Amino acid sequence: MAESKTAKVTEKIDGFREKLQGVNQLMKSQVQKLKTDASHKRKYEGYKILFDFNTVNLKDLVQTLWAIDNGKRTFCLNQSDPSQSQETIAITDRSRAINVFNMNKETVTKEIKFNKACCGLSFLNNFLVVGLDNNEIRNVDLEGNTLRSIPVQSKSILDCFVNCKDRIIYSDYKDKGVHCVDESGTQIWEYKQDISFPNGLCTDSFGNIFVADYASSRISVISKDGQNSKAMASSKQCDINNMTLNIETKIEINMDEVIIEMICLLDGRVIVVGSKGKVNLLTSDGKYQKQLHIPGQVKSVTQINQDTIALTYFDERIIHIFNMENETVTKVITLDKVCYGLSFSNNSLALGLSSDEIRIIDLEGNTLKSIPVQSKSVLAFFVHWNDRVIYNDYKDKAVYCVDKSGTKIWEYKQNLYFPKGLCTDSYGNIFVADFGLDGITVISKDGQDSKALISEKEELKHPMFIRFKHNESSGFICDHYGKYLAKFNLCSG
Repeated sequence: MAESKTAKVTEKIDGFREKLQGVNQLMKSQVQKLKTDASHKRKYEGYKILFDFNTVNLKDLVQTLWAIDNGKRTFCLNQSDPSQSQETIAITDRSRAINVFNMNKETVTKEIKFNKACCGLSFLNNFLVVGLDNNEIRNVDLEGNTLRSIPVQSKSILDCFVNCKDRIIYSDYKDKGVHCVDESGTQIWEYKQDISFPNGLCTDSFGNIFVADYASSRISVISKDGQNSKAMASSKQCDINNMTLNIETKIEINMDEVIIEMICLLDGRVIVVGSKGKVNLLTSDGKYQKQLHIPGQVKSVTQINQDTIALTYFDERIIHIFNMENETVTKVITLDKVCYGLSFSNNSLALGLSSDEIRIIDLEGNTLKSIPVQSKSVLAFFVHWNDRVIYNDYKDKAVYCVDKSGTKIWEYKQNLYFPKGLCTDSYGNIFVADFGLDGITVISKDGQDSKALISEKEELKHPMFIRFKHNESSGFICDHYGKYLAKFNLCSG
């Protein structure tokens, strides 16, 4: 038995060694390149940090390979691949509990209960660090006993933080800042420069903080004293003049009714809603899978999570939360107005109410923000992107962008005739299906530039909706009359 176990461990170690050798060679080349470029790049703090970071990683790799070659298998497993000897994780779903889960057996081995919602979680020095609501970070042992309670003041829930020695660093996306506090909760520093929507963060071995900024599509590094920062990686503004949109295939769907909604689901499948009540679920290739049996005449749909969608209806002042797997309504949210458009982001729903209000609500129906707008058309076609709302007004032949107070940022009226469905890419550029011109137009995120990606000459008749697949540059276009679904691929240069 012992010999069999040893053989299995040896096999895993040997396979692991091959992987490490490849990483080791790559890291050597990275460090060598940074050394070569040092004369003209080391003056930038970002390159210095990257050089130091890679150098430390290379040292660890060399040490690990030595351990393997010299039979120090315990050292190797514990230092470089903890998953080989650790089969346990702790998970929370923002309820008032943490489940300790064995990945090998796929079973929950322990439940630790709390008096607040557990929003964030990390593990350090044999204890759990838990972000509770928006006002406390608590250290507990694996039995749930409180070791330390650290009061904090955050406008956002505490789901993104790191425990770094004697201090806590957390991001507050509502406050657009990163904060550092000591173990008593006293603020050491805060950083609010050039940050729009901070999300996940981590630290390197030097104590520098790396922050993922959702709004600016950028990774920034903040020095451990909070005094300096540097953009380490960024999604540059995409030049729409270099864009081309290629139609790969056109699929006949023949729904025999006007299409009033289309969305791409997280798993690549597509939902198409017809004016006579059909709600069809299509595969990721655009082929018919099944019809969802939903009571009422659906007007708009958006996805909340893998199995759940939200639905609105013609002339009804309600939203249904609907489970696609069980095909059942799990919650009803009542409204004071008819909802014509619907979208979901940042754990909240955006509703297009009549022609004068876009309302942001939580999943319990509580109003988070009311955005007044002035539209000649009903608010059926809009996107809620970061801190702004972009909507089309087909009666005014225009696309508008407003901030969260309803103040107009820009308007676009050039070369539009009958704008319908719209969506955004990861850069914030807006893609509009123009039913009247038989075309697809892209508008830059500042509203100053545009380009016709598809024109009437290319035989894409009466486009109604354009949608991207989740985190992809491909997607689908459907026509107004439910005849076809066109699969496209967007190239940016």
